[in-house]
This record gives sequence, C-alpha cells and structure tokens, in this order.
Amino acid sequence: MADELLPPTTVDGWHRWQAVEANQAAMALLDEAHPDPRALLRGAYAAAYHWDRVPTKQPVNEVRALYLIGKAWAKVGEYAVALSYSRRVLDACAADAIVDFDLAYAHELHARALLGLGCRAEALDAVRAARSVPVADPEDAAWVARDLADLPAIE
Repeated sequence: MADELLPPTTVDGWHRWQAVEANQAAMALLDEAHPDPRALLRGAYAAAYHWDRVPTKQPVNEVRALYLIGKAWAKVGEYAVALSYSRRVLDACAADAIVDFDLAYAHELHARALLGLGCRAEALDAVRAARSVPVADPEDAAWVARDLADLPAIE
C-alpha cells in the first residue's frame, strides 16, 4: 500500500484525513437513490466532527460541513432540519464573506429544504439566488447547475 493512502501520523493530520474520508463517503451516499439514512447522517456528522478538530481549518470548512449535514437531512426527508442547516450555512457565508460555489450551494440547500416543506415560491426565490451567484470555475459552475437541475420543477 502506498504511503499516501495511509493516514498521517500526527493527531491533527489524522483528523484532517478522517474529515476528508468521511466527507467523501457521505457525498457518495448522497448520489445513491436510497442510501442508508444512518450511514449518511453518521458520515456527515463525522466529517463535521473531524473538521472541527483540524487546527488549520478555515471558515469555508465549517460552511461545507454544515451544508453536508443539511443535505443529508434533506436526502432522508427531514426538510425542517435541513432548512435550519441551510439557514446556518447562509449565515456562515454572510459572516465570513464566503461566496462562489459555496454560496450557490447554500442557496441550493435552502431551495431543496423549502421545496420539501411545500414552500414553492420561497424555493423558487432560493433557486434564483443560487443561479445569480457568480461561480468562477466552469467545472464548479457545471456542478451547481447540475444540482439545481436535480430539484423537482418549480418554475
């Protein structure tokens, strides 16, 4: 086994490695049609737990951790919980001037949660807000567009 596949030997490095691993596992579950809800939620919370222990973490790591937890709750149909996380993500983006695809995804989660709760007009506003966020990298912009297109038709 290659050395780069092994977890780092420092505690800080180990937490970062675990955060990335848990994040990737949870993101893979989000792509499944019917993921195991417990595995999905545990993965999302595990990623957040480990990112919180990385000394070099940035505010964007918190935004992404909150987003992942909210997205997991939306995926399992708990839209009220997802909505509370979407608000936390939007607040964190505003507090730390986080923009680009992270802000677009904050609005995407907000739209998804609102739509799940039957708030179609507000969800449409959130989709419009997501689409209005400039995303610098074309590949990131394509991901945002794909995930917005995944929302049930609200227009």
